[in-house]
Amino acid sequence: MWHLRFIFLICSSILSFEMTPALAACYGVVNCSSAPDIPISPATKIEVPSPNVPPGTARWSGAWFCQWGAATAGASYYGDGLPAVLLVESILPSGDMEGVYAWGSNPKLSVAPGSTRIRSKINEGRLVFGTRFIFQASLRLDGRLELQRYRDGALTATCIMDRVELSHLMGGS
Repeated sequence: MWHLRFIFLICSSILSFEMTPALAACYGVVNCSSAPDIPISPATKIEVPSPNVPPGTARWSGAWFCQWGAATAGASYYGDGLPAVLLVESILPSGDMEGVYAWGSNPKLSVAPGSTRIRSKINEGRLVFGTRFIFQASLRLDGRLELQRYRDGALTATCIMDRVELSHLMGGS
């Protein structure tokens, strides 16, 4: 496990990441205990962005985890801590990206686990995806990712995501 942490620190330095508690998520800083409920394919891979990808865009690469309603004031449709993951699997220098948005269950809201493939573009520091529900993501100055959920043009929920190790989300150590 030490070698993964070392590689993460090296990649963080190369991509201008700051090693903050948010970036050390799932090393005991963030509780990812509900992640096993989230359907993630065992074939999922996160590609290291090529050197041609601008550093500000490359920072999006990786796995991000949150629990809706856990870090936001007020009620939301996705409240009660619905676990969610944004996987940014690949990024091109143009900002075009591919990934997965996946969520766990919430019996109170009759929400079953699920996932959807994403093909979108990181443009001017924002990633927008979705059809029925529109999600808009942006990187915050503290290195965390803010994900907002819209329905019929109205903001319905906000979730603050932490970078996590993909292997941890998939039950690895």
